[in-house]
Amino acid sequence: MRIQQLFSDAAINKEILELNVYCANQGCSWRSILKDFEEHQEPCEYALIPCNIGCGHMVLRKALACHLEKACPNNMSVFLACCRSMGPSELQKNPLPGFL
Repeated sequence: MRIQQLFSDAAINKEILELNVYCANQGCSWRSILKDFEEHQEPCEYALIPCNIGCGHMVLRKALACHLEKACPNNMSVFLACCRSMGPSELQKNPLPGFL
């Protein structure tokens, strides 16, 4: 249900949508009016989102690329020369000769 649908009285609805609000995501400094809140939530860099390749971790939207590159256990690299697949953390610990 959208915020605008919560209140049927137009005058009350207008007053409520003009209330000052802030983003509840830790670290985000966004402040505006309630009417703009939904628009902010989708791109908020401080929102916790699930890893998009299904590892189960929740990461900050702004840190997703780093998570996928360096920490996601589901982001495996396959090395055909030795028939091994390794995640980013394992690859950092045990680099394959000639590949790094």
